[in-house]
Amino acid sequence: RKDILSSEMRKIWIQWIINICCVAAQQQINFTAIDAMPNIPTPWNILDWDSMSVNYDTMVFNPTASGQYLPLMWWDDSHINFDQTGFGLFTYVGGNGQQSHGASAEAISIMNAVLSGGMVGINQTQKSGPGFTNVDFVHMLQNYFNVATKQNVFLNNQVSEAGGSFWYDILPNIYIASILSYFPDDQMA
Repeated sequence: RKDILSSEMRKIWIQWIINICCVAAQQQINFTAIDAMPNIPTPWNILDWDSMSVNYDTMVFNPTASGQYLPLMWWDDSHINFDQTGFGLFTYVGGNGQQSHGASAEAISIMNAVLSGGMVGINQTQKSGPGFTNVDFVHMLQNYFNVATKQNVFLNNQVSEAGGSFWYDILPNIYIASILSYFPDDQMA
């Protein structure tokens, strides 16, 4: 009798919960402050992220740009990890760090620029622009695969060792995997 009663009580309890949930789902609770908000706020402006990415790509991948803090990119002939020319982008614009060139660039800035262009359909493997023709920016990213330091992994700088920062150890590898999903035919050494 005790087992039957507890079984019956469970059924009643479950049915009661189902009924409460169904009733609660059917009733809208109004809040005066929420009801006063417009369904479409004004001014309403949706950013055109595709256009913004194309404009960013055009500005960043222009080694001949002129103006304050321009150009943002440079050709890197340091040949540290592979015998190939690479490129660099400033991590941030302005300040003392913008005078550095060579292998001083950070992979997370460079890879993100290549990835954003790829996401909007820009072919980063046969790119032409002011002062360059048919450049494979994807292939150049292998310069951040740290062979010289025997780390044999993508890191944030061309001369880096893993273990200093989880962010700088992992993010370049996430980016390169994402980039290669957009450009699967690019063969890195």
